[in-house]
Amino acid sequence: MEIKYTTDGKKVVVVGKLNNQETIVQEMFIVDGNEIPSGENFVVKSLHDAPAVSWKQKEIEKMDNAYEVAKKNNDAELLRLRNIRKNARAHFEGCAEIIKNTNPEMFKAVSKLIGGEYKFALVYNWGGIRILPIEDFAVDKDGYDFDLRLLTLFGRSNGDFSWQANRYRDASGNWEEFFPCETKEQAIQKAVETIESKDYSKNSIAFLLENELPINKEKHNAYLDKEEKAIKESIERSQKEIDKLTISLAALRVKK
Repeated sequence: MEIKYTTDGKKVVVVGKLNNQETIVQEMFIVDGNEIPSGENFVVKSLHDAPAVSWKQKEIEKMDNAYEVAKKNNDAELLRLRNIRKNARAHFEGCAEIIKNTNPEMFKAVSKLIGGEYKFALVYNWGGIRILPIEDFAVDKDGYDFDLRLLTLFGRSNGDFSWQANRYRDASGNWEEFFPCETKEQAIQKAVETIESKDYSKNSIAFLLENELPINKEKHNAYLDKEEKAIKESIERSQKEIDKLTISLAALRVKK
């Protein structure tokens, strides 16, 4: 069975030659998944070994491909522009919020630091409470290059801001918060305010005693109770460990 294709794309089986220019064929159909010749015979003048594609169809396919490529590129560009717009809007809204909540005190603080009005730095962290002359605090005397530390004013969009000092001038070290103050009395007052806003600690009590400042009896007792409880629990844990070791030692003696 000889299979050919007509110019209009039909798959046919060759029945026979009608003459030198025309051929009798029968179209192929799919029935129950099988290809079989069916229908009336008809005559054609041209046959092809493969399905023929007209110039028009070829051009349509080219245009479809070009359209898909252009659509894909356009969708990607549209997504890019949407992201730019989204980011720009978020940035604008963020800037607007910052401007709205800008704290004038922030600029005053920078001006005072640059102008040398701040004389002391209050450092309040886990390592203790320290009040240092600003010129000593601003220099890394224990580092590798004995240079100025990086002092930075950090701010938030709600207007809050805080001073942070890095261990080194290039921000490669640890950061610690500090409070610049014009006088030592102001630094002490700020330290007391911070201490009284929290539970007492070993460092805060030491600072109050060192500076001969009044101690809140209730908070002091709460600290002592907490420390006493922690010590008792530590003793209990140690006693349990001692008991275990004692039993182990007794067992060794029995084996001997």
